[in-house]
Amino acid sequence: MEILLSFFIKYLLAPLLMVVMLFILNGMKSLKRKLSMKKAIIFILIAALIIALPSLLGFLRNEFVWGGLSLTVLCYICLGFLFWRFTSSDLFKAIGLGESAGGIVLLLSISGMLGGWIYYLVFEWLSRLPYAFWCALNVVWIMVPYMIMLGRKLFLLIPPPIYTPWELAFGTFDRNYWDNIDSFESKSVKVKINRKIGDKFYASLVVRLPDGISLGNWFNWFIEDQNRRFPQNKIETEKDGYKIGWMFYTTKWFSYPLWIRILDPEKTSEQNGIKNNYPIYIRRVTAATTATNE
Repeated sequence: MEILLSFFIKYLLAPLLMVVMLFILNGMKSLKRKLSMKKAIIFILIAALIIALPSLLGFLRNEFVWGGLSLTVLCYICLGFLFWRFTSSDLFKAIGLGESAGGIVLLLSISGMLGGWIYYLVFEWLSRLPYAFWCALNVVWIMVPYMIMLGRKLFLLIPPPIYTPWELAFGTFDRNYWDNIDSFESKSVKVKINRKIGDKFYASLVVRLPDGISLGNWFNWFIEDQNRRFPQNKIETEKDGYKIGWMFYTTKWFSYPLWIRILDPEKTSEQNGIKNNYPIYIRRVTAATTATNE
């Protein structure tokens, strides 16, 4: 039994896991129509052979720990950067992964697993050392450059957290649009706003937010509607000597605004990711080149 278990772990476990991961890759909904499994398998086989090449340093045997280990790590870091560059080539794009970071990481993981398995078998055969498995784990270094560059790419895609303050003059107010809008198809949101400049506490209002209009244009209607319905308690929109702008934000993760997410007044509620019963905080700012809080 121990012999069979040892044989399974050594020769069958890695290929079995690789097949399972291939099924997962093929089952990803975003890739089903574009992914070419034939090209993906060819890439995996070629990449695995390249990844396994540093295993030839096993001929150094006991000297491997002095120079071979450092050279192996350096090889995999270089291969990781080459893989990153290769992902932007037409040859790689022909596989059909597109811009799916998850699909690319999974493909690299499968290649690394197969390459690491081959590395283990070749290194053990050449070196006869008892730590071939631990040396094979150096294959993980090939993931590091790609993950760093992917993280950098995703970081650069993060939009600026502060948008240009919205001014009432920016938008348009169409009374006919608001008179004919179907409120049943709109979201219900909780607006938190100071009615008067200098108020310490927010007024809480439950209002309807349509999907097909920008947040800024909706705010223009909101101000007009509130000031028409409550003339004795209007929301102040002007201040002598100051040009007032408005910033919109909502809570992130918790209902209490400990972490916030800035909303873009030029985008619709759907584009801003606003859901039903979301709180929307609206604050006055001094509209200038640099916005400062009220």
